[in-house]
Amino acid sequence: MLIAALITAILGGFARELFRKLFSVNVDLPTPVTQIVELQVTDTPSLISVTKTPSPSLTETFTPSPQPSLTSTSIEESTSDLSSIETCVELGEIVFEEVFDSNDQFWHVGDVIDYPYTDEERAVVSGIYRISALFQDDALSTSTIPFVNLKNFALAFDATFSSKSGTGPARVAVFFRIDDAGNYYTARFGDDGLYSIFIRQEEFFMPLIDWEQSDAFDLSIGVTNKFLIIADGWRLTICADGMEIASVLDSSINSVGRIGIGLSGVKGVSVVGNFDNVEVRKVHKTITPTP
Repeated sequence: MLIAALITAILGGFARELFRKLFSVNVDLPTPVTQIVELQVTDTPSLISVTKTPSPSLTETFTPSPQPSLTSTSIEESTSDLSSIETCVELGEIVFEEVFDSNDQFWHVGDVIDYPYTDEERAVVSGIYRISALFQDDALSTSTIPFVNLKNFALAFDATFSSKSGTGPARVAVFFRIDDAGNYYTARFGDDGLYSIFIRQEEFFMPLIDWEQSDAFDLSIGVTNKFLIIADGWRLTICADGMEIASVLDSSINSVGRIGIGLSGVKGVSVVGNFDNVEVRKVHKTITPTP
């Protein structure tokens, strides 16, 4: 009887050890790594994979349907100061211009409330287009240029902040190649001296140039800056006051779309932006800007 019990105990221990070895699995988890993507600029455009981040809210105002009475205007007849623009690009004919002596081209005016993101008022007053915006969250706001749908263009305009309150940056924003799905490019210029070019695609916001410093513009209160945005095929170029700031290649949105000007800000910022001398031209080719 004692011998039988001893044999049973030995065999039971052997079985348990065998079971443990057969079915106990140790898993070594890999150490997380951060993938660093190096962007190399070459003469041949290439698609860039970038990290997707959620897009901030965009309040977009679309132009009503009435058709304007357009007149042909030569380069010499333009009321805009083109001396600084011509250092950045070889310009073609004017396809749109606005000095805001009236609102006969149907810019959006009135109150715009996009709860919970922005609370705005837009008006044509004293020869300017004024956008007053209170940002209740990080957001962008644009007013599309009436009757303009282009893929390649040079957009020039004057922008001035006349007042600002709150903590954080306020920015002049440009939107272009806006399609019906809500995809677009945006270039932004802040009163903190930072600029960027982003793409919004499939509801995600992705940087092409992610907030870099520039001395080419000064958005202090009361200081007027002339901005220039050039969309020429895959090449997107931004200039300010006659200086080329940056240029980037991207083919993600390569189609005709609407163009808009507006503001961008962070939660709690209230700003009044004044826009004037808006001009859109065709682009023949980009050239190296004069220092």
